Amino acid sequence: MSNRKGMSLIERAKPGDKLKSLLNAETINAFKDAAIRSQRGDSTGSRTEVPYSSGIIKVKNTTGAALDRFSVVGVGAVIYTPTDNLQEFKNAFGFSVTTPTTASHAGKFAILQETLDAGKIGSAIIAGVTPCKIYVDDEDDTWVDVKDGDATQLTSAAQGAAQILWKESGEEAAKWAVIRFMPKGGEEQPNIIRIQITSGVSAGSATAIHIDETGTDIEDMEDLIVYDPFTLFNGQPDGAKGYAVWIPGYDSGDGQWDILQLYYTCPGEES
Repeated sequence: MSNRKGMSLIERAKPGDKLKSLLNAETINAFKDAAIRSQRGDSTGSRTEVPYSSGIIKVKNTTGAALDRFSVVGVGAVIYTPTDNLQEFKNAFGFSVTTPTTASHAGKFAILQETLDAGKIGSAIIAGVTPCKIYVDDEDDTWVDVKDGDATQLTSAAQGAAQILWKESGEEAAKWAVIRFMPKGGEEQPNIIRIQITSGVSAGSATAIHIDETGTDIEDMEDLIVYDPFTLFNGQPDGAKGYAVWIPGYDSGDGQWDILQLYYTCPGEES
């Protein structure tokens, strides 16, 4: 054993050496330090966590109750801000989660990947593919989003923040499904659609249907509300056709369809 500057404090054992003579306090502490670094996952002592891009995040259950695996949780503030603990924020950031509401968590939710007691930290998926329960409102729905005040399931819709890849058959009931997180405007859902007004444009909005290039109702968006935020189309009558564009996150909400243009006949369509 040598303690000269620049030399190791740990000397390799040789045949015939007595173990007791090699185990002094410095040697034992060196082994303990190495074990701690190993538990942290890095030989230098710096922590390594799940990569940010993996889609799996750490979440703290602030609902006040235990949650089952595959529960739906609304994403809130980070657990540690840079001011609270900069190293935790950099290396092991996570989010406080709560029971989702449509007002605060539409398009802003995660699915637990393990059971999680109140106040505890666990894993949830926020991007990628996962099983979960969904309330199937209409069997033709292909999208899902949060169900107000319900952590047990999502709800199906014609629009949403995640795409249904597969679901059990049936409607007006809770069903197991596999979903893929995918925000509006993704390649699977257009952010500009053809529309036909079904109630005249008044007071900044109207009801409409989604139509194809021939003017036929596609019937994939029930109760479609379109908005005229600058009152450019006020007074346009029932039957007017045109285009609407999806504006995500409008007014701190999920988003809305704004009227882009209206015609009595869509361009390219015969009268």
